[in-house]
Amino acid sequence: MAIDFPTSPTVGQVHPVTPVAGVPQYVWDGEKWTSGISAPTVAGGGLVKVKMFIASGTYTPDADMITAIIELVGGGGGGGGSQSLGPYSMHGAGGGGGGYARKRVTKAEVGASQVVTIGAGGAGGIYYDGAGGGTGGTTSVGSLCAATGGGGGATGNDSMLPSAAEGGAGSIGDLLSYGQHGNAGMYFTATNLFAGVGGGGSSHFGAGGRPVPSWSSGFQGGQAGKQYGGGGGGASAQANGSGPSGGEGTAGVVFITEFCKS
Repeated sequence: MAIDFPTSPTVGQVHPVTPVAGVPQYVWDGEKWTSGISAPTVAGGGLVKVKMFIASGTYTPDADMITAIIELVGGGGGGGGSQSLGPYSMHGAGGGGGGYARKRVTKAEVGASQVVTIGAGGAGGIYYDGAGGGTGGTTSVGSLCAATGGGGGATGNDSMLPSAAEGGAGSIGDLLSYGQHGNAGMYFTATNLFAGVGGGGSSHFGAGGRPVPSWSSGFQGGQAGKQYGGGGGGASAQANGSGPSGGEGTAGVVFITEFCKS
């Protein structure tokens, strides 16, 4: 059976797109069409390998890899600390969730290897440092795919206006999205009641630290983010006291799903 190949293919393009029984699928690697994915293999799930990075390192593709999908998130931002002055109750803002990026690549694009950098989670803010929580780091796989970390939450004090930390953003890839913004921090008197404030923003692969109930008594440190790329929660302080620190954001992660020859 003759195959009518496209005349101007792009790197990673598969032909035919829809598997046909008895006809191999081909991938354009930038120089040539490479066969190796048969229709029965694709229909049956094929040989798929998943590699996960939770620490920086080197990605070396499988010898039989044809194409791969890279998914990653940046580190979560740290939550803001808090200090209570006078009759006020203070809440630091939550850190933003890490951004998300997805990229489909061929073995030719990956080459022999790629450097994997995992974005660190932002440190929880200390009430007296004035800088709030730390910004999450950028996660990347070489120059193929990358996403930035979430912003750090602002410190809670008697002059802070409610403000939300920005979520990180996907910066390189086929599909890019933002992490969730952290909840705003605020201050208020004991006569006012609010819902939970200062929660960390979630990422594609992780949850933010929970918000602190505004009616809770005493001092509460911010809860750390959960799993990968979650923003730390803001801290809470009440009635004249040096407040606690915000929760730490969690580090990012990289998942690489390889589609290999059977």
